Amino acid sequence: GNNAPISLLLAASLTSAMHTSAMHTSPSAVSVNFLRFRGGAAAVPKAVEKSIMVDDEAKLLQALRSGQISAEAICKNSDTALHLACRHGANRCLELLLAEPGFDKDCRRQTDGCTPLMTCMQGGHLGCVTLLLNAGAEVNLQEFTAGTPALHYACRWGHADCLAALLRRPGVKVDLARDLDGVSALHVAAFNGQDACVTALLTARASTAQRSREHLSALDYACREGH
Repeated sequence: GNNAPISLLLAASLTSAMHTSAMHTSPSAVSVNFLRFRGGAAAVPKAVEKSIMVDDEAKLLQALRSGQISAEAICKNSDTALHLACRHGANRCLELLLAEPGFDKDCRRQTDGCTPLMTCMQGGHLGCVTLLLNAGAEVNLQEFTAGTPALHYACRWGHADCLAALLRRPGVKVDLARDLDGVSALHVAAFNGQDACVTALLTARASTAQRSREHLSALDYACREGH
């Protein structure tokens, strides 16, 4: 396969080794599912749900003004209106919702604690990512089921433009590890062969020496998967 991630990580790892010593362990079996992410309120009316999905802000505004939808209303999959807009890259609807009182840019989905930012990072919707970041969305929050932060979702799916936008934000924790297994964003990018994401993270000074709870580095994951 493409050896770009391995070459990048090997070069960075050799440089890092000149400054820090790292414990050597052979790559062991790792659960693929740990690294390949998936990431009594009133219901959102189906008509309103459809208007958000097609980014029809005029119909959404009408629904808001007529009281058909509230910030607490959820869809069948527990998405709020904000999550739904981010899932479908509905920039105009998202901008409208962010300007409405009561709609929290960092609201959590009931089932897993995912935020709107995590949702649009999964889908690679840069417009929505930009709107949320400009609205002051918190960049280091982690969902509840595994403790996965937004960075990891972009790296899983190879959305390098979304990742770059997040990395430019002050205070972003580039080496923030997932609670479940200690996996960093660089580990995820290397495991999935996302060389553009690897490059962006290395440019942001992500640690190549950091190891997961399996005692594996990003280079270990890239080599294991043949990238």
